[in-house]
Amino acid sequence: MPAIHGDEVAELPPGATLLASNGATRVQAAEVRFDRGVFWGVQYHPELALGEIAVALRVQAASLIKAGLARSEEEVRARADEIEVLHRQPDSRALRWRLGVDGELADERPRRREIVNFRRHLPALRHGAMGPPDEAEG
Repeated sequence: MPAIHGDEVAELPPGATLLASNGATRVQAAEVRFDRGVFWGVQYHPELALGEIAVALRVQAASLIKAGLARSEEEVRARADEIEVLHRQPDSRALRWRLGVDGELADERPRRREIVNFRRHLPALRHGAMGPPDEAEG
């Protein structure tokens, strides 16, 4: 999933459930229950389209270079351009390979699965009827 941030969750509060992690950030998604409330939070950005991510990369070029993720603004722009093309052509196997991504990132439907699942379960959450979290529904 797209993770275009410098901040990250260092420690979950007591009773929280870690739902997802990856090599970039240990806490990518978590569920926190407090009193009668249930909060699902994600560190990454399932709501962003790849075209929006390309814009964010261009804006953050200086910080990406400073972090050692790119050598120049031209390199950032070239990567952002490829991501923008992938936005328009999510089935391009060659572009996916070049960028090192798969269908989970390139295809909007799987990328936004968490949002869909959250909306599907919202009525149960509002009435306190949800039990412990299950695996993400596809």
